[in-house]
Amino acid sequence: MTLESVHAVWDYYDGILTGVADHHGFPHYFEREWNEDEQDYRPTFRLKRLEPSTLVLVLEQWRIFREWEAAFHRGEVPQESHPAEPGANARYAELERTLRTSIAALPFLPSVAEPRFVALPGQEAGPRGVMAELQVEWPDAA
Repeated sequence: MTLESVHAVWDYYDGILTGVADHHGFPHYFEREWNEDEQDYRPTFRLKRLEPSTLVLVLEQWRIFREWEAAFHRGEVPQESHPAEPGANARYAELERTLRTSIAALPFLPSVAEPRFVALPGQEAGPRGVMAELQVEWPDAA
């Protein structure tokens, strides 16, 4: 079993949908595939390999979100202060635009079977509601 780093989780709905994680030791954008006929998600993911410079931006944006997320779940800030809200965090918005543009320009690699996301141990003391730090096991990982 090979567990790799999950760097960011961007979308979650009944499971992880998009984000950035290592695959075979390199950072990749991942996206759960949508089945238009069934109007539901497939058990497969599409990947786009990222450059190290893009990962630096992902990590900066993720840090901004995680700081807000912890403060929100501790009751220190309102939901309306989410960094993705218009006007809430200019740097977050700039990173969002840059990342969306650069990732959209990359080609998808062949689909892979559904990965298994695993929470790192020892995170029980964090604020309730904060997503745990994760690792991922890709079924095709050697």
